[in-house]
Amino acid sequence: MLGIVILVLAGLVVWQLISSRPGGTTNQAQSGNFTPGFPLNVAGRILALNTELDRLYTQGNTALARRQFREAATSLEQLRDRQEQTTFNKYRDVPVLLFRTYLELGEELWKSTSLNDFQEGLTYLKKASQLTKSLESKDRNQQEEAALQARIDNGTSYEQAVIAYNQQLWEGAVTGFGAIYARDQNFRNASSLFYDSLVKVGDARLAANQLPEAYLHYARAARLKNVTDTRYAQARTTSTESQLRQAGKPIPTLPAS
Repeated sequence: MLGIVILVLAGLVVWQLISSRPGGTTNQAQSGNFTPGFPLNVAGRILALNTELDRLYTQGNTALARRQFREAATSLEQLRDRQEQTTFNKYRDVPVLLFRTYLELGEELWKSTSLNDFQEGLTYLKKASQLTKSLESKDRNQQEEAALQARIDNGTSYEQAVIAYNQQLWEGAVTGFGAIYARDQNFRNASSLFYDSLVKVGDARLAANQLPEAYLHYARAARLKNVTDTRYAQARTTSTESQLRQAGKPIPTLPAS
């Protein structure tokens, strides 16, 4: 690519020299519209663009190697946009580098206990997933993409469930955390929040004297795995079961998990 740029520059310089000689580019000279410095200005812009692309590429690669993912993303995004604006696609591996950067940054933020960090990480994982659609087939990995999409699905469900939980929308939280629990019992703190949501719904049903519904929620919470302490749900399950028997009502059967 650098060789092409040099050839272009050499051609422009030769054109400039010929045009400056008597008889060179006579039509322009006679019309009074000839600007001797113009070709060299074009050459200067080409050199400046080439230098800019080199700088951004080096910055992005260096930051990526140092695991400075935010800095890498900034430089590589600028490089991508600049190449698209000028249709000068000098560095064709930019999409692959950006995919890796988004993936690494998303994974890093994903590990944070902060919901805001997690949500930002989810955004970068979605960017990585979207970017795979523009990659060449040789740069794509179907198994990796499927695993990434599964993480995004779980992350989106978790985000929505946490929002419902924080707004005390316990039924919605039960639905969201239940979907995550069915796919991955070890996903962040979803099991604990699922337990707490089930208990909250159970308490509400018990307060409304809806014993079968209360029993189902307590019993479901009591048998959850990856929850530190289920004694409250166990005690409530036993208590509501006793009340159901005293009332002569059947004990509801829990659905298979």
